Amino acid sequence: MYINMNLRIHIFLIILKYFKYLETINIQCQIGEERKNASILIQWNQTQSQRDFFVLYKVNKFNHEIETVHCDLIDLCGTLSNQFGSVSAHFHTIDTVVVTFNIVSREHEGEWRVKLKSLTKMTLNDSCHFTTFARPDDVRCTFESHKTDNLTKVTCSAVRIYPKHRCAIYHYTIGNDSLELQRISYIHVKHEGEPVYYTSTCTLYFDYSSFPMPEYNFTVTMYPDVTMTENDQRLGKNKSLTLLKDNEDEKYLGRDINTESSTEHKEKSRSKIAGWTTSTRDRVGSSLVLYEEFQLTRKSGEAWLLEMSKHP
Repeated sequence: MYINMNLRIHIFLIILKYFKYLETINIQCQIGEERKNASILIQWNQTQSQRDFFVLYKVNKFNHEIETVHCDLIDLCGTLSNQFGSVSAHFHTIDTVVVTFNIVSREHEGEWRVKLKSLTKMTLNDSCHFTTFARPDDVRCTFESHKTDNLTKVTCSAVRIYPKHRCAIYHYTIGNDSLELQRISYIHVKHEGEPVYYTSTCTLYFDYSSFPMPEYNFTVTMYPDVTMTENDQRLGKNKSLTLLKDNEDEKYLGRDINTESSTEHKEKSRSKIAGWTTSTRDRVGSSLVLYEEFQLTRKSGEAWLLEMSKHP
């Protein structure tokens, strides 16, 4: 029994030593935002010969390999194709190369394959899928309330986005506790031409009578459905809105503001939308601009909010 145990340990150490020096190469793709930079990471073990090298390929829709970057395993890399715009490659460590696309476009999307080659050994390869997305330039939201059924309709839309977007709508209560509102419906309209972009719209109905407080803070995040997980929310654009509940009656809403001489009363009437008043609050790095279209004689209206980043 004792001899058998020692033999097993010896065999295990031999196998461990073998795997330690086993040749490997790995590739990892980032998610790339269009018109920004993104990278591909290539790693290998340090047991390779100095005569070994690797080539990075882009695999096109016909499964043809396009040579893009060539690196030896010492300190030298070079680009082989300008088909993908400005591409740079550098050694991050002695066994890691970072390939950077300086301006990401839809041409970069798809499979990238790396092959480790040697004059005396077999070729090793690995691949990853590079995914691109387009963040919306602006997000617009409309709010429409109906006093008869206590429902408020929230509709948010964004244009020129890729891939199709989703919405996360959070209602913040006292103490900044958040509640994500569910049952969101979507409409996606595909733009003509290439590359493909969408106009995405999300709609939610909620019963504001169930919210006892007079002030409601909402955050709407429109984000690309890249990995189909909640992690995609970090890739989106946020919209913050404060709604103040209007407790005045129907007669006030229908009053003709031309008969009023008070400037303060006119401005108060002009800001009244669908039984709510709206209030926007500046946040660090962004500003909110309010566009209103409504008729005071009706219990409905629209508030368009356009977020323009000061630091695009």
